[in-house]
Amino acid sequence: MSVSGPLPTRTARPPKRTNVRSPVQRGAPPALRWTLGTLERFAPAAAVRMTDSLIQSPRRHQRPDWEADALKGSWPRMIRSGEQRIAMWEWLGDLGTAWGRLDEDLPTIVLVHGWEGRGSQMARLVPALLEKGWRVVAFDAPGHGDSTGRNAGLPAFQNALRDVIDAVGPVAGVIAHSFGAIATASAMQRGSRIPKVAYVGPGIWTDDTEAHFKDLLGVRSRTIRRVMARQAERTGMRWTDLTPERVYRGRTEPLLVVHDHNDNEVPIERLERLTTTWTPDRVVRTEGLGHRRILRDPHVVQTVADWFGPAR
Repeated sequence: MSVSGPLPTRTARPPKRTNVRSPVQRGAPPALRWTLGTLERFAPAAAVRMTDSLIQSPRRHQRPDWEADALKGSWPRMIRSGEQRIAMWEWLGDLGTAWGRLDEDLPTIVLVHGWEGRGSQMARLVPALLEKGWRVVAFDAPGHGDSTGRNAGLPAFQNALRDVIDAVGPVAGVIAHSFGAIATASAMQRGSRIPKVAYVGPGIWTDDTEAHFKDLLGVRSRTIRRVMARQAERTGMRWTDLTPERVYRGRTEPLLVVHDHNDNEVPIERLERLTTTWTPDRVVRTEGLGHRRILRDPHVVQTVADWFGPAR
């Protein structure tokens, strides 16, 4: 494993927080806390259902103009993932023609966004990858962006990634952000073949998940425990299955990790739990880019593209 120091960057300053965060990220407002508390007292089963829905329901954010412009150069399509329709975009560069793809067996990299993100959020990576001869594919997970659905737990996320890989053919690698990193590793555990991986601001599931959601939503421990049991029964996946020691265990594929010291959503001290479980070939640490602007930084973009190298 090699560890690089901070990348030189013109945008190294305290990150701006411009996105609207969901109740389970910023904390439930008083009215919602009162509602949940009342349900816990008089209708505990309803409180469990409501808490379950809140935890799994991401907010859809408006796509900024630069993302919409980036999508104009892509080939859009919709695919099926279970009961949901998944919005997907392909950038072909010199690999395509006015009629579409030149062939089906194209060197492909898939971009995997994080919780409450969008595939186009990672579009700044596309030109650098196209220059190296890659076909680039992005998609919106269920409940995100232009895809259908409301609930988007890890099983839905990883199944969507699996179905995207099946739709586009064998892939050479994945670039994943935040929760998308957990979904990528989970999909690999369940048989999706991804030969090479780059994580940018990867998600690290915490041990205190029960206390985390309890505090954010203002509900009792027994409500959270019933939600955990409900989700495990429905999906066959427990929250403890998402810890780094489980979700990243046994991975030996080449891995690049890029992470920022000022990431407020995934603190840098948590990163060691990933890197000691799945040893990266290279770790790059940045300064002042935070959790999302790191995806748009030109030095990070070039670092990731160089990691994958020429497609052919």
